[in-house]
Amino acid sequence: MVAHANQPSSNASIYQVGSSLRNPVRYTNLQDYGFRYFSKKPWINKDGKPVKVGKITVLSSMASFHRYMTIRYILPLKGLELANTAFCKHCQGTYSDLNRKINIVM
Repeated sequence: MVAHANQPSSNASIYQVGSSLRNPVRYTNLQDYGFRYFSKKPWINKDGKPVKVGKITVLSSMASFHRYMTIRYILPLKGLELANTAFCKHCQGTYSDLNRKINIVM
């Protein structure tokens, strides 16, 4: 990198900064890099407004993924199913759509 630092060039050089032993890149680092990049250079939606970004959730195992999905999505879906039954299938479209999406992710 130092050898190419002072040379004028129109081609951008990409260097790998992570390795498996000396300088490993961890998921938390990738999370932070992505957050900082998209905060400084936001994606613009079809209305011309910048999209706000948040930190992503990085899970360490499939067990933690299943726990997260159960608490965050499946339990509220069960509540919607109960409310849907109580209100004579008034929310059936919403329930079916959310249930389909959760099943795809799982």
